[in-house]
Amino acid sequence: MYFIHFGGDLMSLSHYRWLLLPLCWAPMAHSGVLLEKISSPGFVMPSYAAGKNCAIRENGQLSMRYQLDDMNSSHTLTLHLSKSSINTKISEASLGVIHSEAFPVDANSVLYRAYQKQVDGSVKTVLLYEENGGSGEKKVNDSESAVALRNFIDLNCGDALR
Repeated sequence: MYFIHFGGDLMSLSHYRWLLLPLCWAPMAHSGVLLEKISSPGFVMPSYAAGKNCAIRENGQLSMRYQLDDMNSSHTLTLHLSKSSINTKISEASLGVIHSEAFPVDANSVLYRAYQKQVDGSVKTVLLYEENGGSGEKKVNDSESAVALRNFIDLNCGDALR
């Protein structure tokens, strides 16, 4: 086992696996994903380091991926989406102003994103909301459509309204 030395205390490298958790889910972006929420733990013991990714794809497929310590699971189901309404909300949210403020370091992280297809075929990432315990920054999209999209994501991903 590897150890990192921090001023007298020896901490197992395995305690820092949560830092790499968002990297496990990076390939999900842009693979037909329309809306996405990524939750990762703060600085906790591995047995409490639960992470979750919920992705709603353009084809109506909802994918849930979970990770706790070195255990993983996933499931999918099919949704019937009102794509034109969702795309309208994404377009409106893309016009919102992002406000930043301080957020506690070592706290959990949550990220809400939408993906907007452009005329040239590229994909634009639209930040809806972020609390980042790694960087100590909170970012909020001030668009009402961003709030509606976050609540829509939470309704479908099994979380309470924020």
